[in-house]
Amino acid sequence: MMLANIASIEIPPINCTYLEWLQKQEASHLQRYGVKKETLHDRQFLPRILLGEYFRDQFLRLVDQARQQKFAVAVYESCQVTDLQITNAGVMLATNQDLPSETFDLAVIATGHVWPDEEEATRTYFPSPWSGLMEAKVDACNVGIMGTSLSGLDAAMAVAIQHGSFIEDDKQHVVFNRDNASEKLNITLMSRTGILPEADFYCPIPYEPLHIVTDQALNAEIQKGEEGLLDRVFRLIVEEIKFADPDWSQRIALESLNVDSFAQAWFAERKQRDPFDWAEKKSPGSRTQ
Repeated sequence: MMLANIASIEIPPINCTYLEWLQKQEASHLQRYGVKKETLHDRQFLPRILLGEYFRDQFLRLVDQARQQKFAVAVYESCQVTDLQITNAGVMLATNQDLPSETFDLAVIATGHVWPDEEEATRTYFPSPWSGLMEAKVDACNVGIMGTSLSGLDAAMAVAIQHGSFIEDDKQHVVFNRDNASEKLNITLMSRTGILPEADFYCPIPYEPLHIVTDQALNAEIQKGEEGLLDRVFRLIVEEIKFADPDWSQRIALESLNVDSFAQAWFAERKQRDPFDWAEKKSPGSRTQ
């Protein structure tokens, strides 16, 4: 079961926090997703389906609040917009449901992820994790995955959990136990850069106050005008990082960098390391067998 890579403490509350919503759910409902109610906390990564239920519930509550304030709100679920046309009268939308074409003064297009067409998928090729791979049975074989982004890791997880299980011991070490019948499984991640997503790290929330990149300093730069604003703000960030970590700043020659060259310096050390060794270093306690 896929986990969301965001915890309650990171999500701005709408009507309630994600954790508060979880604590109101029946223990039996949470157990369906392998979640124990008594172990819930605000830094926990939980199944994506649960997070989706939370967002849907919060959305419907907002709709109710809008209607109580006399706003006319219509929600059409599983409704695909098939055509959009700009006319003198406004924006006309057509859908795949038995609804008349409507014209609006303003249309906000929020497409989210646009995955490749599922029709491109075959029994041995899936253009994305969400084009049938999640439901497909994959035999223990050589599996190639194009890319090492989070979607690439989703694909690897979708295959791996069919052939074993991840187990966390009392010392919070995570071990992958491969099934006896799955010895032939081999997963290869193919990437142009060989870089894995950065492991999640601890960050105090609420955030600790900054010493240099303050609201006052940012507003002062904004008042100077748009010309060169990005570069001026970057210099503030440089000074903030130097204040927080002078050794690292000196090691990457931070003072000599600009907005365009910073990314290269940021990734330079990671490119010199084995990506899995780097991930283990950043997330101690993970190992496989």
